[in-house]
Amino acid sequence: MIRHFMKKSPARRNIVIVAIVLSVIFVVGISGMMLIRPDIMAEILPYSIVKQYLLYDHITYHGVDYYLMDQAPLSDDHDEGFVKGEVYVVLVNQEGVPYKDAQMEPAWLLANDPDTLYIYFNSAYYTRDKSLASEMYGFNK
Repeated sequence: MIRHFMKKSPARRNIVIVAIVLSVIFVVGISGMMLIRPDIMAEILPYSIVKQYLLYDHITYHGVDYYLMDQAPLSDDHDEGFVKGEVYVVLVNQEGVPYKDAQMEPAWLLANDPDTLYIYFNSAYYTRDKSLASEMYGFNK
């Protein structure tokens, strides 16, 4: 069918070729932007995608910033599990600006952590102590 379409009119063939080229340029451009500047893409993409693909920078709990950790807390004081009941955190960008009108997401506090140093959210540990945060933030340089 495509061959028949392409043979009928050179103008149609040119339109199809231009449409294909523009589509490829668009896809490559969006993909490149996601790799180079995920913060910009996070502002454009729907909230569900930002959350699912971890495109947010960090979380906040009661206005305090919590940063992703590379590994679970090592202290023996925190190995008794999670506190019963959920707390709620907000996904924010590098500047601390919330996504989607500060929508709150369920998270959990660790037992025996009265200072709320750690939060468990989205299958990962977060901390408010910048010295324990992931190297990707660059706090420990």
